[in-house]
Amino acid sequence: TGASADYVSQLAGYTTIQTESITSQKGVDGKKNDSKSVSDQRRELLTPDEIRRLPDNEVLIIAHNKNIVKGKKNSYYEQKKYISILKASSNNN
Repeated sequence: TGASADYVSQLAGYTTIQTESITSQKGVDGKKNDSKSVSDQRRELLTPDEIRRLPDNEVLIIAHNKNIVKGKKNSYYEQKKYISILKASSNNN
């Protein structure tokens, strides 16, 4: 949900990124003058939108007092070596 994505985004925290801006102006003499500026901006490490659009095969692991970890799902029930164990287990029930 939206509230959950906002909460996880806040838990993930922020980072600082540098942005560069270039401005071009023509002087009265007709020559082109370029001006470049660099600034630091705060950005969410994971935006709520990025969290909502996370692919089905990826997960976010949240542990107490630790940074959030983004990883790949390990769907054991789809792996060949575990399918036979699952089938044997279901036959015993």
